[in-house]
Amino acid sequence: MPASCTENYQLGVARKQRQEDRNHSHSKMASTISKITYVFQEAVLWHSKMYTDMSSDEQDLATKKWREAEEPGTASSKDAVEAHENSCVLSEEDADIQNRMKEYMMKSLKWSHKELHDALVSAGMSAPETPSMVKYLAALHHQFGDDKLGFLPQNWQSHSKHRIQEVLRCLRRTGLKLGGKLGDKKMFLPNA
Repeated sequence: MPASCTENYQLGVARKQRQEDRNHSHSKMASTISKITYVFQEAVLWHSKMYTDMSSDEQDLATKKWREAEEPGTASSKDAVEAHENSCVLSEEDADIQNRMKEYMMKSLKWSHKELHDALVSAGMSAPETPSMVKYLAALHHQFGDDKLGFLPQNWQSHSKHRIQEVLRCLRRTGLKLGGKLGDKKMFLPNA
């Protein structure tokens, strides 16, 4: 073998030996890997829990947030004021419509924040940032309001029979009769 090839061969063997010295042995690697434990903790807030599953502190916090969302002039309702100042979208007429919607839900349908929140969580969604009754209803309407969207492939899990029954069960807790069959001629919601 020529001298240049012998020298390159010896350099290659030395490089390989240094690389193997840097690497840990298989037994050492196996022993350290078995000691590693992965712990995944997901912070579950009141936004994504049923009301009955919340702790008393979370229930108090949720009640406080619901109260703030419905009171005009609080931190949560400032979003609507800022939206009105920036884009002039929220007028007195819109505010009146939202108040009448809330009154209808509370008086005629006898729904509270608890029922709407639990219905939204049963639907696999989280509470809106400003948890007012109108926003809860808007989120449910956005998810289930279009009958054509329910039959699209991406909605097969969110629009399952079990999930819709759970949502209706939450909304029926106050004694309201909801549901039925597609062929029924009855109204879905009672007349006021």
